Amino acid sequence: MSVMIDMAGGLYAGFIVLKVFFGDLSIWQTSFILAAFAGIYTAFGGLKAVVYTDVIQAVVLLFGCSIISYLLFQSMDFSWSTLVIFGP
Repeated sequence: MSVMIDMAGGLYAGFIVLKVFFGDLSIWQTSFILAAFAGIYTAFGGLKAVVYTDVIQAVVLLFGCSIISYLLFQSMDFSWSTLVIFGP
């Protein structure tokens, strides 16, 4: 049951991202194409391909988070004292 819920959320998130980039898309057609692509990719590449993809995504996410964190702290002059939480 949780696989179906996770898959539905993933397909919907993929649809939202593609709709932002490409505009007017049908949710059903886009979800079907995403599911078919993921199924074919997994069937031909096997679990090994999925694991490699997950590793690459993890590295990209860590790298992106590091850059965003650095830029955030740079904008605060690397000091927590410049952070104002509840007003002046």
